[in-house]
Amino acid sequence: MELKPPENRNVRFNFICGLLHGVFYRAGMAFSEPTSVLPVFLSHFTGSLTMIGVFSALIQGGGALPLLFVANRLERVRRKKPVLLVAIWVRAAAWGILGILVFFWRDGDTTLVLIALLALLFIFSFAGGVATVPFNDLWAKVLPATMRGRFFGHRQLWGGVMALGAAYVVKRVLGDPELVFPNNYGLLFLLSFAFLVISYIALSSVREPEGDIIETPRKLST
Repeated sequence: MELKPPENRNVRFNFICGLLHGVFYRAGMAFSEPTSVLPVFLSHFTGSLTMIGVFSALIQGGGALPLLFVANRLERVRRKKPVLLVAIWVRAAAWGILGILVFFWRDGDTTLVLIALLALLFIFSFAGGVATVPFNDLWAKVLPATMRGRFFGHRQLWGGVMALGAAYVVKRVLGDPELVFPNNYGLLFLLSFAFLVISYIALSSVREPEGDIIETPRKLST
């Protein structure tokens, strides 16, 4: 079925907003890559590989927890975007606080710093899990199925290009003798925050239509 002109405009608008979100999000996270930058950063605070592994597991797996209860709850609301907005801006705030904390931290009690980092990374990861369900639902509603492959392909392509640029910046920042620890990592985390803010502004601008409500919660199959 052919879309009406207003719907056509919304599709194009949402496509561009989603593309900007994907590109800037991918670049933003490249400044503080969980599998490379973060573990090296944490090694300055603790020599325990177990502790570093806990932090990495928190980022990789912490987002799975909300999936256990978010999906059923969101089936009962027509618009999922408000939940998505709360989740993504909590993530941005957590990363911004992390960047400020690291950038201005000076020699002191590393235990308190590690606890703060643990809490902020958990909040970031958990909020990401909350955002996953409404995020997927949003694109299923605002983009025709025939456009989604091209949409996510462009996000991956141009996000990858931006991530390569971010990786070059990471190399220059960490290799700059005038930027000493922790200012160098603090700068990278603040760059991540800035790019996340841009990506989330784009995502917040997506125009979501109302959806159907599923009155009976789905049950897990056995």
